[in-house]
Formats: sequence, C-alpha cells, structure tokens
Amino acid sequence: MSGTFRFLLAYTVLVSHLSGVASLTHAGDYAVRAFFVLSGFAVTAALNEVYRFDGARFFRNRVMRIAPLYFLACGATFLFIRFLPDAGLFLPRWRFQMNGENLLANFALFPLAFSEPNFRLIEPAWSVAVEMFMYGLLYLSMARSARHAAIFLAGGVAYHLLHMRLGTGFAYRYFAIPSALLSYSIGALTYFLSKKVDWRTSRAFIPIALVWFGHLVVANALAPQTYVEHLGYYLNTVLAAAVVMTTPRRMGGPLLDSLDRNLGRLSYPVFLFQWTAAFVAAQFLPVQEWRSWILVAATTPVIVLFSALAAWFNERFVEPARAEVRGTAVLDGAQAIVGMASRRLGRLENSRYLFGRSFAVGLGRRRRASGRGA
Repeated sequence: MSGTFRFLLAYTVLVSHLSGVASLTHAGDYAVRAFFVLSGFAVTAALNEVYRFDGARFFRNRVMRIAPLYFLACGATFLFIRFLPDAGLFLPRWRFQMNGENLLANFALFPLAFSEPNFRLIEPAWSVAVEMFMYGLLYLSMARSARHAAIFLAGGVAYHLLHMRLGTGFAYRYFAIPSALLSYSIGALTYFLSKKVDWRTSRAFIPIALVWFGHLVVANALAPQTYVEHLGYYLNTVLAAAVVMTTPRRMGGPLLDSLDRNLGRLSYPVFLFQWTAAFVAAQFLPVQEWRSWILVAATTPVIVLFSALAAWFNERFVEPARAEVRGTAVLDGAQAIVGMASRRLGRLENSRYLFGRSFAVGLGRRRRASGRGA
C-alpha cells in the first residue's frame, strides 16, 4: 500500500498549496515530513536488501528515478511560464529573473536545497534536493545499522532542540537540510525495527492511518500555531513512522494491488507538476479563483493527465533501465551470498577434514602406545 500512501502525500501537498484554506497550510508541511520518513525506510531497505551498499548502482538508480521526470517537469514549466500570461502573478517564485544562471541552478537541482536562487521552475523542488543529500548520508552511514541510524536520530533531535531554544523560526526546522535528519533517521530505524517485529497488517494499519490523517487534516483548525509548529509537527512524524511500519505489503487482491502500483507511479509526477498544471488550469478561471477549491477541482484532471503522460514516459523509457540496474544488484548480491556460503562450507569441510585427520593420528598414537604397553 505504499503507492497509495505516496499518492495521498503528494495530493495533500497539492491541496495545501492550491485550496487557499488557511487551516490546511500546515498539511503540506506534515505530508513532506511523512514522505521523508517513508523515504528513509524505503531507501534503507533497498540499500540493505537490493544494492547491498553497492554505491555505483545505488546512485545510478536514484539519479534515474529522480532526474528524467524532474527535467521533463522543468522543461514543460519553462515553456508554459514563458508563453502563457500572468505567470508571476500566479506564483511569486516565477516573478524573479529567469536568466541562464538561475535556469542552470534549477536544472542542477542541488542548489535548490538552499535559499538561492529565488527563481524556481518547480516550487517544491527544494525537498527533492534535500532528499538527494539524504541519500548520500543513508549510503555512507545512516542505513548501515540501527546503531548508526540512532546516532543520526540523536543529531536530528539535537538540531531541532537547538533551533527551538534559539527561537530561529519554523523554516529552520522545515526547509534546512539538517532538519531532515530527524525524519530520515526515524525512517531508517523503523526499517531495522520491522526486521525484528513484523506489524504489517491491516488490523494495525487502518486505525493508525486514520489517526495520522485525522491529525494532519484538523491540527491547524483545532489547535494554535504553536502546537502546529512544535508538538503537532513532531507527533505527525512519529505517527507517519507508525503508518510506514504497519503498511501491509498488499492491498488484498490483484485489482487493489494494481491500483496501488498505479497510484504510486503517479505520486512523483503529481508532486512535480502540481503548480504547472494548476497554472494551465487557471488560464480558464477568473483571477479571484487562483487559490480555491474550484482551482483544486479544475487542476485535478489536468494534473492527472500530465502525471499519466509523465508516468507513461517513465515506464516506457526509464524503468527498464532501472530494472536492469536493480536486477544486476540483486544478482550480484545473491552471488555474494552464495560465495560467502561456499567459503563457509569450504571452511567447515576443511575443519572436518583436519578434525578427522587429527582424530586418526591421535587414535593411531594411542594404539601404538597400547601395543608397547602390552
């Protein structure tokens, strides 16, 4: 069910951005943090079970996962905001100068994890850039053991406590790269815990998921901003980890499993194309409806179309290459396991041979001694 969960997170971000409902502005923040937990879990699992920390294959696969659709979204957004009117009025980020340096920084992606440049083709791309930085930390250390993940968790907790103590503002605990250590380390620890205790059942998942989603939707409506940016923010992260840990591997049948896979394929394009699709849809709406439920309703079919085309492109041209990389990694991992088992078997057989030989020599010596004694 992780595909459905990812789609729900992406669509929640879309609704928080486009609905114009003040009480839902935090929902996108919570959804991004929940995705960071899920990503920490999934990437830790992949590094340990698929790639076995083969860095070349892992990073090659991650780049193929992120870059093609991101470049496609950047290209489409560039064309739309270049030739359609009022782009800067629709999204303030598009008001800034679209020069060669800013475009290069946008296509390079990594600079978007920082405050500059102000011009952004893809508004939420900062979180994708942060994700790429976290991949490096997961590979280098965080995903290698529960102990390493716990150390990074301690670092993440210390970072958040420091900024709450300093009163530097919520942005430092949300946008900054070190702020993601908390969510990613919790996701990694959740993976290691799931190897010891398997709670992936619908009986546990459904009530936990309902509590998490209910809290996400109503937190800002029922609680003050201090709760939303402090206790509620961290409670959301813990609840998201519980959702990830209890998510069933299957939805209960071939049809539902297929739906889950297809929703998962749409999730990343929905996240990337949300502002671009909304801008296209907004061309047919009055200006006063540029942040409203009407815009959400008008945007949804457009973004589903954009995302379906992007997903088709990805499945047709990118996924076969990624599957080959994954398959090679699995094969190499299996060969490594077989090789290790063979070496251990060889050592065992050698030990048996040496033990048998020692036993025979000792027995011969005892017999000769007995003969001499007789």
